[in-house]
Amino acid sequence: MINRGGKGQATHNAGSTSFYTRGKQLTKRDGVAPDHLTLMENTHTNKKTKQIQDPLAKEVIENSRKRMEEFSLSQPSVDGNGLPTPVPVDSFDYLNLHSFDTFCL
Repeated sequence: MINRGGKGQATHNAGSTSFYTRGKQLTKRDGVAPDHLTLMENTHTNKKTKQIQDPLAKEVIENSRKRMEEFSLSQPSVDGNGLPTPVPVDSFDYLNLHSFDTFCL
């Protein structure tokens, strides 16, 4: 049995659709492949209530979003508009790798 720190049974809203297939669907819909966080958020958000029902998934997603925002804001502006330089999706996936590993344990 997986230890989820007392956060109950894991739930997602992907139904019988694999995460691979859901990623392909999001790629077709959005025109770009989703990062791991977007895919996780999409598969764990209830389509009717727009809420993430799994407490551990919600915690991981919120912490990952916060980490991504902090990292993005720490990047210098290269074009002088005061906005941080966009960070590649691969960098965000790398930043969130630890959170996803914790979620999967």
